[in-house]
Amino acid sequence: MGTIDTVVTWNYVLINIDTSTTPPGTTYTVQNYITPVVRFTAQHFITTVPTDTNAVADSISITYSFAYIDTTTSVTGFQKDAYAGEAGIYKASNDENNAIIAANTVLYTDPTYVFAHDASVTAAKLHILLARSYYNAKLFYNAVTEVLILDPGWTYDPFSPQFFYELAKKIEELEG
Repeated sequence: MGTIDTVVTWNYVLINIDTSTTPPGTTYTVQNYITPVVRFTAQHFITTVPTDTNAVADSISITYSFAYIDTTTSVTGFQKDAYAGEAGIYKASNDENNAIIAANTVLYTDPTYVFAHDASVTAAKLHILLARSYYNAKLFYNAVTEVLILDPGWTYDPFSPQFFYELAKKIEELEG
């Protein structure tokens, strides 16, 4: 048992394009918000975030997916195997959010995971599954994180016009 925090702290980069200059000027500013949790369900919580002062709306609502793991009770090998299998099933059915939650549950509880009945299913395979799921869910920087776990020497330029192609190509390479 446990409780979920009543606030969420998150960071993002605000991109401001000044069209009054030639060529247009671009500035990047890291924004940090601490926002209250408005409500939560079994796998999601919703928070309201203030928008830019020039925006039409006063705030936007964001839904987060999460998995709560009770760290006071150890997770058995059978449970890890079940979550790993569940991650694969969700991925095969294109349910990216649940695939992410199930795979992360295994990796959080056992970063060196190996499936008890098939040694070819490992933590590395779950990281590849996560990279693909994050990419498909358009969570590209999360996908980059997973790729870098598997290939720390991989370099990328997030501002390159080829960034998405290069990331997809690297994930395909890791998938084999």
